[in-house]
Amino acid sequence: MKLAVLFKWAANPRDARIADDGSVDWSGTRGVISAYDQAAIEVGRRFADAVGGQLVGVTAAPEPLPSAACRTALSHGLDHLVVVTGPELTATDPTTTGLVLAAAVTSLGLPDLVLSGEASLDVGAGLVPAVVAGALGWPMIDQVTAVHAVGRGVGLTRRTPHGEQSLTIAGPAVVEIQRYAATPRVPGLRATLDAAKRPTTQLGVADLAVAIPTPVAVVAQAPAVAPEREGRRIEGDPAAMASSLVATLRSRGLLP
Repeated sequence: MKLAVLFKWAANPRDARIADDGSVDWSGTRGVISAYDQAAIEVGRRFADAVGGQLVGVTAAPEPLPSAACRTALSHGLDHLVVVTGPELTATDPTTTGLVLAAAVTSLGLPDLVLSGEASLDVGAGLVPAVVAGALGWPMIDQVTAVHAVGRGVGLTRRTPHGEQSLTIAGPAVVEIQRYAATPRVPGLRATLDAAKRPTTQLGVADLAVAIPTPVAVVAQAPAVAPEREGRRIEGDPAAMASSLVATLRSRGLLP
């Protein structure tokens, strides 16, 4: 069984600095794999080991990843790494990213399952898994906490605000893994050394059969302004304060 796991090498927001004008300075930040993506990689690694499968990591970025970043990704349990790069990926557009990742997954020879974290560390839109699933024509299952083999299919445990579900899928699918589904491994020296021996494939967007949508241009941007809130202090004895509060809420249409 071949598994693919999507992840993103992104700037660590903990390293960012806030300038005097309120803007965010990212110049001194280091790249990391988010805890969201690490959880997906860990779930994928455990499942691949259980079924004797292969786990391929797929990522997309404007420029090739440094060799140290590739080794870091591989040391988390990937058997093979595919990196897609191109200027089309400069904008933080989940549609373009998802279409490119879907094309990269197709170029591998379609895997049996594609795993993904809940969201990226920098944008956090959480839309890429759905775009990938739509482009592949596969179902997308979110909020998954466990993946296991069931006969010739795949069993999933899904935790929602309404409770826990047990699912079985017989065909390929895109599966979004919840952040706390697994504790990511901390790569040791052996894993780091072994990572240097595993293959990395570098692809350009132009190498893939993908139609890039018209980019969305940000023409203006302003800092967020907190809404003004009116404050009123009610004083007096408890009965008078309660009566005043009820009268105020009714005057604003908040109580019948």
